[in-house]
Amino acid sequence: MNKKFLLVMLVLSIIVAAFYAYLGGFSSANVSEASSKQLFVAGRAFNGSVNDNGINDAFRRASEVLDKKELEGMLGNIYYNNPEGRADSVNAFIGVVIPDSTVQLPADYELRVVPAGPGVLRSEVDAH
Repeated sequence: MNKKFLLVMLVLSIIVAAFYAYLGGFSSANVSEASSKQLFVAGRAFNGSVNDNGINDAFRRASEVLDKKELEGMLGNIYYNNPEGRADSVNAFIGVVIPDSTVQLPADYELRVVPAGPGVLRSEVDAH
């Protein structure tokens, strides 16, 4: 029985390793240096607890802006701190990443710019 168990475990290990390899588990990451693009984020600032309803309202408003086609873009946020290290307080800007600064913003939205810059690392992995 001990030999059968070891044989079954060996076969299962080979199958799992083959599946892991198929999914790209043994692929190495290609890391390159790139420069980031300037981003425009239209949205609302939030400063408070992660448990505050205001953060939910800001995310809902951003989703509503996209659903109603008030702005074209995708959801995007700027976090100015790490809430885990600050007793659950968040200083963030929640909104929509827009293509340029000439877009007409909704009345309750403001525009913030994330500047372009060098020194961004980009990593790609060829996996499933």
